[in-house]
Amino acid sequence: MQSIEPIKQIETGNVSDGIFKVDTTKKHSRRNKEAIDKRTKSTEMRLERYEQWLNTPPEKIREPKEYDSDYLLGELFGETIWLKELRKYTTNNLIDNLVTLEEKEEYKKLHDEWFDTTEYGKNKKEDSKIEWEAYRKFSIALEIKYFPHEYIYNAIEQWKPKDLTKFVRGIEVFLWDTDHCHYELKEENFIIKEHRDKWGSFHWYHWELNFKLTSLKEIDKQE
Repeated sequence: MQSIEPIKQIETGNVSDGIFKVDTTKKHSRRNKEAIDKRTKSTEMRLERYEQWLNTPPEKIREPKEYDSDYLLGELFGETIWLKELRKYTTNNLIDNLVTLEEKEEYKKLHDEWFDTTEYGKNKKEDSKIEWEAYRKFSIALEIKYFPHEYIYNAIEQWKPKDLTKFVRGIEVFLWDTDHCHYELKEENFIIKEHRDKWGSFHWYHWELNFKLTSLKEIDKQE
């Protein structure tokens, strides 16, 4: 496998002044606009579900125990971070816009060699583990080289979750469900600092979320 030389290890996003503010006024490609429209509808559905949850008597709620206001708000927050920040770091963007021509050709070659050995390929094999590992190792090397190893998201809020564990769980579930996200968030990497004025009155909360590149865990397993 090629040597790994990261381009940039840490990326810090701009400070957000609210979790549900997504700029959809900028010009986007048709593909991105369709994605935004789809996610906007998804957000509306999540907000509607949240409102229904608020108006449902506790004895009639049949959802899992983790499924409460903090979990639902975490999903909404995860969707916002994905739309505003993390969708820049997808495999499609990596291969189409970041890697060199030689890396792109090698990626396609390894991908095709692996795919051809699957049940959908022309050279189907009972065990395509060798081809898969070669393809995956090269993919991980590219992700580690071109994607920041950490992405720090900052936000200024007037509130904080009552149950941080459930809130982070909601974020993680949404990002996982995108099938494209290469980052994860652990509760210990979600820092909330309370700011007060000199007289001790509450002013605002500073949220700092440190997302870690999941490929780093995979490379540790391989070693």
